[in-house]
Amino acid sequence: METSECERIAAGYVTYVENLARAGQANEAQIHDGEREFEELKQCIHAGPSDVAWELVLEVLRRVPDERLEVYAAGPLEDLVRRWGVDLVGKIEKEASRDARFRWALGCIWLLVGDLPSTELERIVHASDSQITPVDDHGIFKLIERTS
Repeated sequence: METSECERIAAGYVTYVENLARAGQANEAQIHDGEREFEELKQCIHAGPSDVAWELVLEVLRRVPDERLEVYAAGPLEDLVRRWGVDLVGKIEKEASRDARFRWALGCIWLLVGDLPSTELERIVHASDSQITPVDDHGIFKLIERTS
């Protein structure tokens, strides 16, 4: 994917998510700005190829301010790691080792035991400075009970 195409999709994705976040303040036309790019990024994360999805998610994370980074980590980054973590584990480790902001975002994602094979899961947890704590189904139910 060309850089300009990656930038267009990432910019549209961020525009759409931010408009949804302030839906009460945006007019109807604004709310739909970036919707096509939002769907394109979701489809790419789902269907691949993994290296294109990786570049798109990195571009999204570069575009968002620090105070909103967690929102995007828990969205496209988490989806990317769950779907393509096995294929991308080396790239994830390399990016986390060179970029503290990415490492922090990685630590914001949720993973379940079983989302990835144990070797790759351990490598990604380590890349996050062990900020990711994979939970099993039983742990999820405990978390839901606590928040209810």
